[in-house]
Amino acid sequence: TTSTLHFDKYENILCQIRGHKELLLFPPEDFDELYYVERYVGSLSYNFPGQFAREEVNTEEKVMFSSSIDISNPDFKQFPLLK
Repeated sequence: TTSTLHFDKYENILCQIRGHKELLLFPPEDFDELYYVERYVGSLSYNFPGQFAREEVNTEEKVMFSSSIDISNPDFKQFPLLK
């Protein structure tokens, strides 16, 4: 699966049992160039194969969660700071 460019406020652990996983990590100082947008607090679910769905659960609180950039096919005209 491919997930969106996102930021987790909590610590994670990745455990890959079979196959391979490619991670693309950015340092914290690049945050402003990654075009993160505020979104309402939501719940993320995954539907096989490769379909993520996000439902807003709190329309009073916004968080920085994901970027608007499609990292697999970035639009450098729309997101010039990404270069």
